Amino acid sequence: MKQELADKIRKKLNGGKGYDHLSPSSLNIPLPKFFINYLMFTQEERREQLSGYKAHFGNCANSAVQKLLCKYIFMNGKKVKVK
Repeated sequence: MKQELADKIRKKLNGGKGYDHLSPSSLNIPLPKFFINYLMFTQEERREQLSGYKAHFGNCANSAVQKLLCKYIFMNGKKVKVK
């Protein structure tokens, strides 16, 4: 039952698209802001919000490092082999 409830909640996040990851930056924001961001806004809407250079730099660096070091990455809940 707990897993079913967790899946139901995940599917309602991000404008009904669910979520595919949690990042350190998203886990370091205050809990009310996290819920507002992930329950009320889609990824595109969150990306349009003002943020500092650190968020964009971290996202850019993470994507490159992940592709260099990982055998697989997960995109939208799908396991993808890095080429």
